[in-house]
Amino acid sequence: MTRPLTSVDNALRLLLTLHDGRPIRVTEAAKLLAVSRATAHRLLATLEQRQFVEQDPATRAYLVGTALVRNWLPQSKDVFALAEPQMRALARELGEATHLTVLHGITVTVVGSVASRRAARSTTFIGTTFPAHFSASGQALLADLSLEELRRRYSNAALHQTAWRRTKVIRASDDALWNTLLAELDRTRTLGFATNFRSGNRGVNAIACSLKLGTNVAPFALVIDAPRTQTGRRRLLSYAKPLLDAATHIRHRFLPAPGRAVDQ
Repeated sequence: MTRPLTSVDNALRLLLTLHDGRPIRVTEAAKLLAVSRATAHRLLATLEQRQFVEQDPATRAYLVGTALVRNWLPQSKDVFALAEPQMRALARELGEATHLTVLHGITVTVVGSVASRRAARSTTFIGTTFPAHFSASGQALLADLSLEELRRRYSNAALHQTAWRRTKVIRASDDALWNTLLAELDRTRTLGFATNFRSGNRGVNAIACSLKLGTNVAPFALVIDAPRTQTGRRRLLSYAKPLLDAATHIRHRFLPAPGRAVDQ
């Protein structure tokens, strides 16, 4: 067997590591590859140049970039193409950013975004990944799963983790966190949407609903997020109806009635 090029092999190992949805820092990459921080930084910078990875400006960690994420996550390109008109309409109507996310194990990843008209606010970029249980879109999608499937996915996972930044944890028992999650998912099923007022991610509140595109389609959610300093609970909840209406419209485009062509 031909000996592999070390630099290419290291770059591919980094991409495979990022595939599970967990961001990686330069120090972690250096340790994983057994190379210097400078070498790890050069590898990540090269991948970033070609949009294989993107760096979160807040945490400085690297995530899967736009060159890969829509191919790695099934059907996301087609679903975003159908959802984008409704996402843009929502962004214009409400003045807030809208996102399309997909559930992958116990994480949710942004696969499409439409920016807010608020010039001072930057939108979440494609490839950003969150723990599902601590995000509005993740809870909206977890609510579609059976209790057995939830237990399977979280059998070895710590619910204390509120973000991939390891310094952010909740001081509570596993049983208390599990019961809280189940109660929140029950509420999501009743309302048809989930909210998140706890996340410190770029200072936003969020509301989301599952698109429910069918059993043969990856689980996608539609999300609206808004600056915490400008959008309180009452205002965010007022977005529920337009959010659910937009999701219904997207669902009808994706799952047309028998004999009716998909509206392009």
